[in-house]
Amino acid sequence: MGGSDTFHNSDKIVNGLLAGLTEFSSVGFTGTTPSDPNYRVGVYGKPGFGTSGFKPEYQDYEPGSENQVRHFVGFFAAGSSVGVPGGDVGVYLNEGTIRSTPDVLLGEKASSLGGNFFGNYKKLAQDVWHDVCGQSSNLNLP
Repeated sequence: MGGSDTFHNSDKIVNGLLAGLTEFSSVGFTGTTPSDPNYRVGVYGKPGFGTSGFKPEYQDYEPGSENQVRHFVGFFAAGSSVGVPGGDVGVYLNEGTIRSTPDVLLGEKASSLGGNFFGNYKKLAQDVWHDVCGQSSNLNLP
């Protein structure tokens, strides 16, 4: 698989995550594209994922803000699309700049993982498992 194939596949993975777990199917410098409402999870009145499974510093219990999967995926996609500094700007514009709040901390981590994602979904899964979920074991991925 060549370099351009890897980037193309990473875009497909990121856009697939966005389309299923947020209200967007793409994000970038030019704006956002809405996802198909029939396939969304955890947005606009549909049940969300809450905060369980995340490291304590990423758990946000504020009503209306507790869907951490949505937060992670959105900022992961921003980091992937516009790079880490741009993704972080998106975090600060949407969540504020208080670096001790769960959504800001999670957004910064997600932006960093997105900006450093080049299509290796197995590495991404391990990184999320360790760095976002706080697990010390390794995932047994096929």
